[in-house]
Amino acid sequence: MKTRYKYILFPLLMLVSMAGYGQKTGSTYRRELSEVQDEWHQLIFPDDIYGKAKSDFSDVRVVGVNSKGDSLEAPYILRVLNEKFIDKEVEFTLLNKSKKKDIYYYTFEIPEVVSINEILLSFNTANFDWKVSVAGGQNLVDWFTILVDYRILSIKNSLTSYQFTKLSFSSSKYKYYRVGVTSLVDPEFLSANLRLRTNILGTELKYQVVSSKGSFDNSTKQNSFFIDLQQPSLVSNVSFKVNSEFDYCRPISIQTMEDSVKTQKGWYYNYRTQITFINSSVV
Repeated sequence: MKTRYKYILFPLLMLVSMAGYGQKTGSTYRRELSEVQDEWHQLIFPDDIYGKAKSDFSDVRVVGVNSKGDSLEAPYILRVLNEKFIDKEVEFTLLNKSKKKDIYYYTFEIPEVVSINEILLSFNTANFDWKVSVAGGQNLVDWFTILVDYRILSIKNSLTSYQFTKLSFSSSKYKYYRVGVTSLVDPEFLSANLRLRTNILGTELKYQVVSSKGSFDNSTKQNSFFIDLQQPSLVSNVSFKVNSEFDYCRPISIQTMEDSVKTQKGWYYNYRTQITFINSSVV
């Protein structure tokens, strides 16, 4: 007898294991699945689910009811349609290192000619700000420009540690690559990685910001911005614009509010850090 799965449920208690239709009344949230015709059915979570389910969706249940009223919990596959990057490392040989005026050249040979679009460089130097060029060719005589005046940067001191040495460009297919670093001193080249990065786009939803406000702490010289959405939402990307005419390198921390407590001095909010990174004008 064919069972049609009709409800998506959220148990009231995390320890409750739903196994029958009679238990669904203990759920705090229930939504009927309409137009279910096949054994496999795709369901896109509505936005209001994210504020009611656990962050890993382990409390989601799908319960089916047949024509006799019998119920059965159905298995399901949870798939997040997010953006993915696939990196394929490419073998190469460092042919030579040379210098002409203030430019240090590093030439790489790829035994099997394949496409690449990134070169990651490593130097035995802690602080630098250099311009880099990249050229490709099928021989060691004719060179074709891939990148010019591409900036790489490294800052390391008691306050911060930041490095950007990834060269990104359109997919190219050459046997030889030559990287030129403009520097007054020897960059002390250590190693490189050549690879092809493939970007698989996901499904993107944009949420409306209900309100936002900012504050500045003079003692720590720290800016804080508070953003409110209409409801709890699944967020994987935050973009913002920086209005600056000068180069900058700023540490940023993104936090989410976990809960709040009302005290005699007002509301106290508890935040959890989700990610910490460096925002730089270089990239």
